[in-house]
Amino acid sequence: MRALPGGWLRRLSHLALGALALAANFSLAQDSASPALDEGTDRAARLVAGLRARLDQIAARVAGRSRPRVAVIEWTDPPYTAGHWIPDLVVAAGGKPVAARPGGQSVPTTWASIAASEPDVLIVAPCGYHLAGAAEQAQAVAAAMPGLPIWAIDADGIIVRPGPRLIDGAEAIASILHPDAVPAAPPGRVARVAGVQAS
Repeated sequence: MRALPGGWLRRLSHLALGALALAANFSLAQDSASPALDEGTDRAARLVAGLRARLDQIAARVAGRSRPRVAVIEWTDPPYTAGHWIPDLVVAAGGKPVAARPGGQSVPTTWASIAASEPDVLIVAPCGYHLAGAAEQAQAVAAAMPGLPIWAIDADGIIVRPGPRLIDGAEAIASILHPDAVPAAPPGRVARVAGVQAS
């Protein structure tokens, strides 16, 4: 194994994280900067504190409200249930994840199985797709699950890739689930594809 050149960590502009739960992404962000860089450790601590403060703001806005049952679909043909940290995002946004595998891998399922979980709302978040692609795939979900509110979300931008952007995802999901308590997501983040808005 060869050694890395001196100062390599100081030249990093991006840090890719990989965790199975939302909280683990925070730990990775903070732990990755230490012990190599003291200033990196301080910066990571400030970043994590800011992200946690944003999650606390969501929690305060949705406190005491009913928690809609939310199925996040990570792929549509065949349908895949949400895994990894995505169910944690739903909980942070004031929802109850169904047809999900918190902290586990996403797995293929059937539309009948998703329907049996009795979701109140479906969010289509296909891995590798931004909002336009997610909205296109959501049309298939609307055909398979008629009568339910179906939303598309910028999966690749704010849901399926680990890192600080996941808090943007929690805020966007909260805006879908609790539109009268949470500010609307910025343009390009979410789109209603079918059904009525959850509240």
